[in-house]
Amino acid sequence: MPRDPKRRTFLMGATGALGLGNLPFLIAPIAAAESDLRPITDLDPLATVYDDVSGHHVTGKILDHWLQHGRVRVFGRPISEPLIADGRAMQFFESGVLSEDPDTQDPSGVSAMNLGQTWWEANSEALDVTSVDFRSSYWMWWTGRGVNPEFWVKYLDEGSAFAWGYPITWGQVVDDQLTQVYQKTRFIMTADGPVLDPLGRWLADLWSIDTTPVGRLTGIVPYRADRFAPDYGPPEERRVDVNLTEQIARFYAGDQLVYSTLISSGRHPNYTWQGTFNIFSRVIDERMTGGTEEEGDQYDLWNVYYTQYFTRSWIALHYAYWHDEFGAPQSHGCVNMRLDDCRWAWFFCGLGTQVTVHR
Repeated sequence: MPRDPKRRTFLMGATGALGLGNLPFLIAPIAAAESDLRPITDLDPLATVYDDVSGHHVTGKILDHWLQHGRVRVFGRPISEPLIADGRAMQFFESGVLSEDPDTQDPSGVSAMNLGQTWWEANSEALDVTSVDFRSSYWMWWTGRGVNPEFWVKYLDEGSAFAWGYPITWGQVVDDQLTQVYQKTRFIMTADGPVLDPLGRWLADLWSIDTTPVGRLTGIVPYRADRFAPDYGPPEERRVDVNLTEQIARFYAGDQLVYSTLISSGRHPNYTWQGTFNIFSRVIDERMTGGTEEEGDQYDLWNVYYTQYFTRSWIALHYAYWHDEFGAPQSHGCVNMRLDDCRWAWFFCGLGTQVTVHR
């Protein structure tokens, strides 16, 4: 039986909404708790900003996650005030819904709803699909679909599997426009290029969420991107700590923790080397090859952005666009990172930055 998206339910899981985890074909049901959402009224001025374009506040852990993982590019601007139900904060954005998630491994403590999956389940039967485009720039075995070539650059350069999820349809022509649905979003091709379907607005309307703009509260600063670009001090005092047990990389300026993120380290038999190393080579757009056909682990990957090598066996911190299994070992030995995290690490680190890997 199709799920009713009109139910105001938390559908959050360890890897996003619907609690689908790592199941390959997104078929697992999940028990959802009925919850009445209400505005958070006691916003902390020191942990809150106001978006004067949309007229809404963002606060706490959801603000941290929004800032770290794409901001307007991925989630759009906030369209509701911060909400709470069952002790968990939740907020609607133009293209996303974020919620505090006690089950996530992410250090932010927040997960993004799988809006694309939710939209598809609610609308797929009514869509007038005139043709299907089976072309693929990169095939994702998790869902058995490939990213359409018309959307590949946006998918790759703006967040890949973590930001958008895996494709759950092939390219589809609907209303004379090429579209493709991913777990977390839907891309639409326009005359100006691919854009995000504002699915956050779709669900907010469906759930009757109040999206009326509000005035800025006293003592809360307006959001400005440059306010979140601090000076971390001398480069020689910066270091990276990679915890293989937790699958978390932490970045320090001196003794102060300034950033932390989920990673994916090497899996059997190609475990990530432990020890203390220093970054000795940096390539902003790398091609990586390795493995063997005999062992079944051969790979040839282009566009591996923000690659920073720190062992003489060419183990690196780098972008991984081919999976969204962060928090579990997945790599051939390297430290896989999400786009915004590895971009941040690129500017934080430099040649000589110390990297310690341990359990």
